[in-house]
Amino acid sequence: MLILKEKTTRRRGQNHLRRVVFKISYRPSLKKLLLYFLFSISLISLRILLQPLPSVEPLLGGIVFMSYFFGLKESLFFSFYAYGVSNYFMLGGNGVWTIFQTTSAVISSLFSYFFYFTFRSSFKMYVFVSFLCALMYEIIINLSMSLLSLQNPFTYFMYSFPFSVTHIFSTMFFAILFWSIFKK
Repeated sequence: MLILKEKTTRRRGQNHLRRVVFKISYRPSLKKLLLYFLFSISLISLRILLQPLPSVEPLLGGIVFMSYFFGLKESLFFSFYAYGVSNYFMLGGNGVWTIFQTTSAVISSLFSYFFYFTFRSSFKMYVFVSFLCALMYEIIINLSMSLLSLQNPFTYFMYSFPFSVTHIFSTMFFAILFWSIFKK
């Protein structure tokens, strides 16, 4: 949980912002830790099991949900290790794309948490944020891989378009699924 404290002082009739302190308090309960661990293992296992379906991955939807349900620290921690661990068991294995996947996941985690923290969003905004996170993910992955393979980015985006659309919709589907399961 991120707590923002503002302290003001009065000098000569004016309010001066003396200090803004970010305090990260982290004392999870055993129940929350167990739920986080089981959710993390199930997401990674589900990604490995859904490997035959191209671009159907529950990790990004899970990361968006973790930002809302567990908090920023847990979501960032999961973002850092999820793709590396799951890619270890995938057919393509770990490669340079794992760095871009992790970077995209961390950006999505930060974006979804700060969007939720700022606006205290509803279910519709949650689905919209999951859409935006999946779109950011696809842009980062496709742009970085096109530049890495020395291909025209437009051509790379066009070739990957069906996979990108599948990934965006699967992210939204899993985000909605996790919300409906855990928000009861």
